[in-house]
Amino acid sequence: MPDPIQMIMDDRAKKLRKVKGTNYYYDFGTANKSFTLAAHDLKSVGVKNCAFMLTLYNPYLIYVDPYDPNITDKEALAVLTECVINPWYFLREVSRIPQEGAKPVPFRLQRASLAQIWCFLNGIDSYITIARQIGKTISAIAIILWSFLFGTNDSEILFLNINQEKANKNLASLKKQRDALPEYLQNKYKIIDIVEGKIDKGTDNKMSITCPLNNNKIVTGGKATSKEKAMEIGRGASQPIQLIDEVEFILWIGEILKAAGPAFVTSSTNARNNNAIYGRVFCSTPGDLDSASGKDA
Repeated sequence: MPDPIQMIMDDRAKKLRKVKGTNYYYDFGTANKSFTLAAHDLKSVGVKNCAFMLTLYNPYLIYVDPYDPNITDKEALAVLTECVINPWYFLREVSRIPQEGAKPVPFRLQRASLAQIWCFLNGIDSYITIARQIGKTISAIAIILWSFLFGTNDSEILFLNINQEKANKNLASLKKQRDALPEYLQNKYKIIDIVEGKIDKGTDNKMSITCPLNNNKIVTGGKATSKEKAMEIGRGASQPIQLIDEVEFILWIGEILKAAGPAFVTSSTNARNNNAIYGRVFCSTPGDLDSASGKDA
């Protein structure tokens, strides 16, 4: 990393803006232009706090490529620390979205996902309905991946969808995003005994996954075939973090949420009292208001 004098003279550093009265900066020089565009969009409609998605605590990280194969231990620790305290840095500079037949690409921020991510980080349930292929689910999974790896401890996360197969597919998508990260950020195992080489790899299957380092767990849930089954699913939905995808197409979603309400209130309140992340993220493509699930939604 360069010394402070070099930073003062560097054009890249000149794009950093120290936020008055805080211990952080706004990084207007980021290579991820979707984030600077989001800041400009908010500013254009009169939002004063328009650049929060550009937050950076450690200014020296503008010189560090998290994917550099020759990254030093000191630099890797700095990246890890920033990821833990700053989800916007994780999304902006570290997160990668796998592509079919191509290399993973940087996370792309758009206004709908920006709003939903902000709500989630502030403990506010959110619901977005937008067209297909815009990235609503990918964005939700990206911020939940941050929560799973860095944002909380000893928490269970629910992925609910139209059916078990689609819920499992979202979990598989999260694993692909995790596997696209630098190895030192994947948190796939915990060393139990360094002398004997014993490690804890946790659980990793189609329907669930755990993070051994922080004891977080993700479970998946499928459709209900009856009102009774829906209530059973709901009563089991006690997780402080829930991704409910394609909500406008889930059978008996009204009954599921009614039954899940008390347990979610308890778990989310406990998370809030422990300064942990919590919230429900609802995503969907447009449903049919004349259908039972559409009316419930």
